[in-house]
Amino acid sequence: MLRLMSGDLVLDEPDDFDIADLPALMRLVHWAGLLGARVLLSSATLPPALVQGLFEAYRNGRQHYQRNRGDRPGAAERMPDVCCAWTDEFSADAADCADAAAFASAHQAFAAKRVARLAKAQVRRRCALLALDLAGLNMEQCYPRFG
Repeated sequence: MLRLMSGDLVLDEPDDFDIADLPALMRLVHWAGLLGARVLLSSATLPPALVQGLFEAYRNGRQHYQRNRGDRPGAAERMPDVCCAWTDEFSADAADCADAAAFASAHQAFAAKRVARLAKAQVRRRCALLALDLAGLNMEQCYPRFG
């Protein structure tokens, strides 16, 4: 927790964690918000529900952080806008999200734009699932079938 008071939190591939780890992951992101740290999620495969949950955990922590600081007039009453950014190989987008609905809308807009760009991109690989009948063959007979 001391580290979160003076640094930021970078989570690489948080979707690779086990489902049993999600409560701890959410608490960690919430603590980052409580202590005023920024959070960076690095993954191309985060499901929307996980992203939404992490945003809400962070935002709730930031609300407490801002209320407890109280160094600016009205800071305790004003809900914080969370600066969110999305990047990929095509572009970078940012939005100040005041609530979960604003975040969901911005996230969906980025995802839709990405899908549209990927649909226009050059196809680099094609694959096909082929039946492979190896029943009754020994190892030496199987190897040529994979060539």
